[in-house]
Amino acid sequence: MPGSTPTTERISGIVRSTVVAAVALLTIIGAMAAHGLARYRFRGAGASASPFFQAGAAPQLLIPIAVPDPPGFRLYNSLLGLVLVYVAAHLGMTVYILEGFFAQIPQDLFDAARMDAMDIEIFWRIALPIGMPNAVHDDHAHFIIL
Repeated sequence: MPGSTPTTERISGIVRSTVVAAVALLTIIGAMAAHGLARYRFRGAGASASPFFQAGAAPQLLIPIAVPDPPGFRLYNSLLGLVLVYVAAHLGMTVYILEGFFAQIPQDLFDAARMDAMDIEIFWRIALPIGMPNAVHDDHAHFIIL
């Protein structure tokens, strides 16, 4: 690029890599949480969904202030700390978007799959491939926001 130095190109690449890592981690964790909340009935399911939605309401700038840095992790001024803040701030929106979609997948499909596979295999081999278009939509929204 004209007018750019190797340092600015390196910083730009680091920022892009950080955003991609954050969105990938966000999609995996959010899809697993949304699938669990949509498919499994357990006591306190509504109460367990509440922290996901409340975390999305907190401003991103307050998360590093409110959460102390655990000794030995050195999360302040690091890319890992930045990725964790991005994931924590946007996980509520991801779970909200994907939970409604996973709830619409017919239960008969999961009942048939349960005959041959464990629950984690059902998620990776059936629910996630079916939900991939919605997960990509969610990824695009997060790329725009981040």
